[in-house]
Amino acid sequence: MHYLAASLRANGRDFAGTRLVVTVGEDCEPFDIAARLPWTAHYPIEFRWLPRHLYQSFGFFGTMLHRYRYTYEAPLVLMMDADIVVARDFTELLEQTRKEPAFYSMLAHASPFHNSGLLHLHSDEEWWRSIFRAAGLGEPELNCQYTGYGYLGGEGFPRFGPPNFNQGVVIAPAYTIRSLGSDLYRELEHVNSVVETFYRFQIALTLALVRQRAPWRLLPMRYNFTPGFDAYIERLSDEWEQVRFIHYTRSRQFSKSLLDDDKAMEQWLANAPDGEPDATLRGIFEPLQRVVQEEDALREAMTTNA
Repeated sequence: MHYLAASLRANGRDFAGTRLVVTVGEDCEPFDIAARLPWTAHYPIEFRWLPRHLYQSFGFFGTMLHRYRYTYEAPLVLMMDADIVVARDFTELLEQTRKEPAFYSMLAHASPFHNSGLLHLHSDEEWWRSIFRAAGLGEPELNCQYTGYGYLGGEGFPRFGPPNFNQGVVIAPAYTIRSLGSDLYRELEHVNSVVETFYRFQIALTLALVRQRAPWRLLPMRYNFTPGFDAYIERLSDEWEQVRFIHYTRSRQFSKSLLDDDKAMEQWLANAPDGEPDATLRGIFEPLQRVVQEEDALREAMTTNA
């Protein structure tokens, strides 16, 4: 989260001073997260706890769903997973959203039923039809090509589905987010009546978008690039060269764990290969690493002198 906050401040000039709302959940009583993370004093961060009973019912995806039910003060809402880093200025995305208000996101890499290992029971099309029927939405329009088609998987990898979005980066007017949120718990019930899957929230959002006829636009991969998939790096080099948001998972030895271990990050930066995606990642994370270290050291000094 520290890298996300630092990268947003460095590359999101329109968000300077804007409050960062972090939704957290755990099967425990809420505690003061900021007190345990001194670096947060450098940023306008507000931690909001998912009610415990909702976490017990929905787990990790409960935090994702709950974000859609806030009353936002800003006209635009940018929602990001904690494992996102802002690589470059993205003013053009904000301007586009203001000019053509809609729900903006990248289509899911793959079908939620493929990812859940459920295609041996029914085809992707049959799953979508069953869920739409349970939700009273009639026949689904399967005209959105999954982002990973032709890059990930092989024979039998589903190609088309309804508008089903990856939640790593979402931007939309606040009224659109709030409107979708008003239906999500109800849509989850429709999904759960048909199938149990880790991706139920993602499916429920599809139902809400279709039911409300909410306008949506597809984001190209530069706004939610996962460098851990080598096929994307090799075949979508133009998008990688223009990357705005990095959804880090793994890139050879680069993984999420580096962001919680300063020494491991330093070692990786010192020894990162020269090829892609590592060279670009090193160029992005080296200046962020300096900021993170300086803020950690400053706060530690302030604590020591207190």
